[in-house]
Amino acid sequence: MPIFDAIRKSLSNIIHPASYTSLILPRTGFNYASEVNGWQSSIIMACVGWIQRTYPEAPQVIQQRNQDNEWEEIDHPLTVLMNKPNPYYDGLLLQGAFIADLVISGNAYLLKVRSNAGRLVELWWCPSSMIAPKWPDTGDVFISHYDYMPGGQAIALDVRDVAHYRLGIDPTNLRKGRSPLQSLVREVFTDDEAANMTASLLKNLGVPGLVISPDKDTVSPQDADAVKAYVKSRTTGDRRGEPIILGAATKVETFGFNPQQMDLRQLRKIPEERISAVLGVPAIVAGLGAGLDRSTYSNMAEARDMAYESGIIPLQRLVASQTKHSLLSEYTDDLTNYRVAYDLSEIRVLREDEDKLSARIIAQVTGGICKVRDAQRILSLPIDETQDFYLRAFSAMPVRSGESGGPEEADTTTDEKAAPLFGWTERQRKARGESIAKEKDEWIEIVQKKIAVLYEQEEEAVIEALGSDDPVKAAGDAVKNREGEWVKALEQISENIIEHFGKQPTKSFSAFLGRVRRWIRANVAEETRQIMASNSEDIQAFIGEHIAEAYGTYDNIQDVRGFYSDTIGWKSKRIATTEVTRSSGYARNESAKDAGKSKRVWVTMG
Repeated sequence: MPIFDAIRKSLSNIIHPASYTSLILPRTGFNYASEVNGWQSSIIMACVGWIQRTYPEAPQVIQQRNQDNEWEEIDHPLTVLMNKPNPYYDGLLLQGAFIADLVISGNAYLLKVRSNAGRLVELWWCPSSMIAPKWPDTGDVFISHYDYMPGGQAIALDVRDVAHYRLGIDPTNLRKGRSPLQSLVREVFTDDEAANMTASLLKNLGVPGLVISPDKDTVSPQDADAVKAYVKSRTTGDRRGEPIILGAATKVETFGFNPQQMDLRQLRKIPEERISAVLGVPAIVAGLGAGLDRSTYSNMAEARDMAYESGIIPLQRLVASQTKHSLLSEYTDDLTNYRVAYDLSEIRVLREDEDKLSARIIAQVTGGICKVRDAQRILSLPIDETQDFYLRAFSAMPVRSGESGGPEEADTTTDEKAAPLFGWTERQRKARGESIAKEKDEWIEIVQKKIAVLYEQEEEAVIEALGSDDPVKAAGDAVKNREGEWVKALEQISENIIEHFGKQPTKSFSAFLGRVRRWIRANVAEETRQIMASNSEDIQAFIGEHIAEAYGTYDNIQDVRGFYSDTIGWKSKRIATTEVTRSSGYARNESAKDAGKSKRVWVTMG
């Protein structure tokens, strides 16, 4: 027999006990596990309940690797199935029961229901207590089937019809998972006993226990029982605390615990601390006393972050990996370019880290270290290929390595040094002018592409209008009806230009200041009115003069496409040049005012 087959068979023959209730902890002969039920422990369920409520906050998504070797979310039938697994309950209920079972028992099972064609159509949660993996005595097969016992009688299920999730691997049975809670049965038992003791004392002893004995003579058992019943009736229930009078000399002594002596809070904190630590849910987050005693608003937020990082996120990764191989494999044989993930972008407690990342990336972009396109990719934003450039201030002058002086000392003449203007030489002013012109040209090119898209959309609207009874009027209306799209686009363009050019004199300048927003709206409104009027007039004149009366024909459509092909280039360039020049000039002027710079000089390329 090959060595690997021998190893596999030996591992397969590890015998698993009938149940974990037979587990005996080291250095004790008492079977704590048989006395513990994780589903009935208040500490465990406090932590598990938080996990159940929190786990579904991040929706499960299917991602596919694209041509750039990046993961992108896709629509997938498995996502639909997980949201509505069967006709009787939704995905949230399924996840809640499933996750609780996985955490408490170390195993969770989903039963697959197939159509007549063998396609996966439903998922059902099966409690881990009702199902178990089985294998032949020879160990030749790791798992041959699953025994499903809904009514005490085993039903054999095919391995393909069961999705078996494991929380780690049980060393006593490699076919099953093992919950870390199994190492804490003694702590769970201790907490249960403390609760039982307190409840029993309060239930059976309405007041602290008493020892009543005659002062002189002995009494018969019958008289003792009568005295006991009398005293009990007078001191328990609703008559608790009433005075009593006995007919003979009697000695009464307190025997029992007062409420202070029954305070087991410190004793119960140890199980709380250990159970919450094992589950990765800080006691403060689960609402346990061990954490609330030291809770503040600040450390509560930190504790929730820790609960996600040490509890929820690792659990999600474990489940996602097993979902990929157990369920996603139902739809494709090649899983190389697919994965199951959880979308954490909308998790409120994690947004602070995202805000810090955004601030850091934005600082790198405005500092000229990171390209705009790269920042969009890092922040998972739609990537605009036209943004493949750095944003750098005009005043940033390159200096060769090893030159000790500033820009004015690098390759300048004595005459230039002697005639500074605002601290700049003629050579520097010329370089500044060239830099401004170059940057404007770059922005004009970017804006021109965006304006060209608006014209292309206008072209399609005009072509659609050709089929009307009055195509000249319909074409004009089609142009005017797009005014809202133009306003939205031009306002966004103006904001971007002002934000960029305004940051150069004053880093704190923003395009969202009240006066700036008012200027943008007024400027864009006026410019849009002029553009719409010009566009409408041009296309109506063209249709009226050049298109035959067979409106909507192939030739007419081609004529319109030819018109736009001839005019989009220069029209979009004209609008882009106007918008960049106007908005950048406004931005520099307003930013300079904010910086307290009252002097200005006209800088020309010469």
